[in-house]
Amino acid sequence: MEVRDLLKRMDRNYIKSEFKIGADKFFKLWESGEAVLLDIRTEEELEFISIKNSIKIPLNQLPERVNELPKDKIIAVFCPGRIRATVAYVYLVTEGYKARVLTATFDDFGKYLAP
Repeated sequence: MEVRDLLKRMDRNYIKSEFKIGADKFFKLWESGEAVLLDIRTEEELEFISIKNSIKIPLNQLPERVNELPKDKIIAVFCPGRIRATVAYVYLVTEGYKARVLTATFDDFGKYLAP
């Protein structure tokens, strides 16, 4: 899919249904193995707070490392401000991945935060 085609589809209904995934729905899919968590924060940011069992690929490395991601699972993209997550989402969808922007906060991760 081309970026322009994706952007044309991004109306209100698309934004509400296919673009984002909430914490509750994501955690159910993650625990059942149907989704993975892609943390696209920088290595410096990861030093402060790390999320266990997430795939850690900084946004600027995503094009070179995209083959590390499964195409058969939903990829929930995480960054606190969601701006970089949206950029990664657009890239992943145009590359044929099933991606969503995760609307969770660090508080939602609780037991998944590394000490």
